[in-house]
Amino acid sequence: RFQNMPASQSGTLDFALPALAAPLTVANSRFYSFNVGLVHFIAIDTEVFFSGNEALLAKRQLAWLRADLTRAAASRVERPWIVAFGHRPLFCSVTHDECEEDGRLLQQRLA
Repeated sequence: RFQNMPASQSGTLDFALPALAAPLTVANSRFYSFNVGLVHFIAIDTEVFFSGNEALLAKRQLAWLRADLTRAAASRVERPWIVAFGHRPLFCSVTHDECEEDGRLLQQRLA
């Protein structure tokens, strides 16, 4: 299975979800979550924080993320792992000005 998530170059990034028996059904394809075994996965749209014209979507995503994390926290016995991912990194393993600046911005916006 494949799902899409927003990316800066082409608009989407495909990634495989081989453990899912059926495709995901999500209310908003730009951010969503799903469970596989002991893991709750959260896909966020990092691009909304870098576009000046998507402030409303960024606000909606943050409200959704808080609610999703609250639900996930209530299920920690069943699913102890929570993995969040997006196109741009929160932290960089190399020294690169753009990567570090993007990471700092995301950390601030997601706090």
